[in-house]
Amino acid sequence: MSGDGVVAHNRRTYFAENVDQTRTYLNIEYCYTPIEDAYHQLFDAAQEEYNAKQKRKDRRIENYYEKICNGDQEKPFYEVIFQVGNKDDMAAAGENGELAKTILDKFYHSFLERNPQLHVYSAHLHMDEATPHIHIDFIPFTTGSKRGLSTRVSLKQALADQGITGEGRSLTERDLWVQKEKEALAAIMLEHGIEWEQKGEHKEHLSVLEFKRENVKRKLRNWSRPLILSSRSRFPFRPWSRSKPNPCH
Repeated sequence: MSGDGVVAHNRRTYFAENVDQTRTYLNIEYCYTPIEDAYHQLFDAAQEEYNAKQKRKDRRIENYYEKICNGDQEKPFYEVIFQVGNKDDMAAAGENGELAKTILDKFYHSFLERNPQLHVYSAHLHMDEATPHIHIDFIPFTTGSKRGLSTRVSLKQALADQGITGEGRSLTERDLWVQKEKEALAAIMLEHGIEWEQKGEHKEHLSVLEFKRENVKRKLRNWSRPLILSSRSRFPFRPWSRSKPNPCH
C-alpha cells in the first residue's frame, strides 16, 4: 500500500468493505501531518546546512523526501499495527471492545515515550472494524550524522540511538525492537488482567530478547493479527523494488 493509500484507509477518506461506518465516529485520530510536511519539519534545517557546504550544484539535495523515495537504502516511512485479541474475544462491538481500546490507548502514549527517534506523523485507533487496533506511521531519524545530512532517515541508527542493536542477520535490531514493543503491550495487558500466550517462542531465546517475566504464564487466546511492521504493506519489512509503484505516491 502506498503512502497515500495508508493515509486514506487510516483517516477513513476511503472505506474498505470490512468497515462498519456506523461506528467510525468511535475512532481516534491521535495525530496526522502530511508526510511531506513532516519531512520539512524534520530535515529542512539539515538539508539547508548540507547544501551550503556543497560547491557543486549537482551534489545539492533539492527535495530530501523525494531523494529517499527514489533511493534504495532507506524507506520513507514505516507503519506498525497493534491489536489485542481477535473478533471472538475482543470484538470491537462486544463487551471487551472498550477494554481493548483502553489498552491500545495507553500503549500508544507509552510508544511515544519509548521511541523518541521514531517521528510519529500519523496515528489512528480503529473501532469500526471487527477488532480494535491501532495504526502508527513513523519516520525513523538520527541526529549528529557525520555523513550526508546531519539529521537523516535511518531505521537502524534510530534504533541504535535508543539503545537497540542487533546481532547479525539472525537477530536484527528490528527483531529486538519488535519484541520489546510486544513486551510493552503485554505489560499493559497484564495490568488489565489479560495474559499473553507466546506461540512459537523458544526458551533459549529468552535471555537474548530480555524477557524478564519468564516465569509468568501469559495467555491470550489467539492473536489473529500479529504486530505488523512495514512501510507499504502487511508483511514485516517487505523490501521495495523499483519494479513496484513508488511508495511515496
